[in-house]
Amino acid sequence: MIRTFILTAILFAPLSLWADKPPESGATYYVSLAKVIVEPKSFVGYNISVVGFLSNTGDVLYLTEDHARARDIATAVYISVAYRDSDISAHGIPSTGCESKFVRVFGRFDQSDGGEFSIRSVHKIQTFDRGGDLKLAQDCWSNPAAASAN
Repeated sequence: MIRTFILTAILFAPLSLWADKPPESGATYYVSLAKVIVEPKSFVGYNISVVGFLSNTGDVLYLTEDHARARDIATAVYISVAYRDSDISAHGIPSTGCESKFVRVFGRFDQSDGGEFSIRSVHKIQTFDRGGDLKLAQDCWSNPAAASAN
């Protein structure tokens, strides 16, 4: 219960992006996933880093593990990972090895022609313990090619 409260407090913490001026080109902005869900148009075209619970399929980032269990898409953002050949299992299933964990995702937030928002060009995913110490995050998956494409 306390861990859930602490993680929720971290996710909803007021991590403001910018006040009156647009962000620097190419900079990564660390922002709350809740803020991205509530104000998605504010982040289109920017490199962001958000924390959440990565689904077991690896393509949806939820606010919490409970939201993932409930498949509560209203509290989630889709992510698009450019899998490398080494990420494909013997059964042909792509995996980052970060699924079903609390993660920090780095990528570019965009809107499709159909109006859907997602984090595309994901270039790094970090994991951390349930205790939530983001300073102890460890790289779980990375794709330097996606980072240079931004």
